[in-house]
Amino acid sequence: EDRCVLIHTDTKVYKSRISINKIEKDLEESNFYRCHRSYLINVNKVKSLKQNSVLIREHEILVSRYKMKNLKLKLT
Repeated sequence: EDRCVLIHTDTKVYKSRISINKIEKDLEESNFYRCHRSYLINVNKVKSLKQNSVLIREHEILVSRYKMKNLKLKLT
């Protein structure tokens, strides 16, 4: 959104100018996964998995078809 990254927490949404690539690199040792070029998700928060998306709370997040296999492995 306007060259900003929106970071959703349990209680608040933060707006940042840090690139999603930088955030991904900083979080690579944690339970976060880049499921789409526009989304980085906390795998611990995934409620369910669909054919091309995941459900986190009430939000449906797209998952790239190339990333789905690795996401399934990370979830198990």
